Amino acid sequence: MAQSIFERFVRLPRLIQLGVLVLAIGVALDLLAHAAPPAWSVQLSGFLGADGSRAHVVTLLGMVLTVAGIFARGAGARGAREEAGPEAGRSAIDQ
Repeated sequence: MAQSIFERFVRLPRLIQLGVLVLAIGVALDLLAHAAPPAWSVQLSGFLGADGSRAHVVTLLGMVLTVAGIFARGAGARGAREEAGPEAGRSAIDQ
C-alpha cells in the first residue's frame, strides 16, 4: 500500500509534490508546537513563534502551493482537450 501511495505521488506534477511536502512539514511542526511538553513549548516558541504561528504559515503555504498545482494541471488538461478537438472526447455511444 505504501508503495502504491509513493508511485501515485511520484506521478503528480512537481508543484503539487512541493505543496504536499511543505504541507506535511507544516503539519509536523504544528503537531510539535501543540503536542510538545510544556518545557519544550517555551524553547520552541522562539523557533515556531507564539502558539506555533510560523508552523501555521508553513501549512498555509503548502495548501496554496498544492491548490496552485491543481489549477495549473487543470489548465494544462483543458488546453490539451481544446487542441484535440471536440470529437476526441466523445464516446462510442455519442458517435
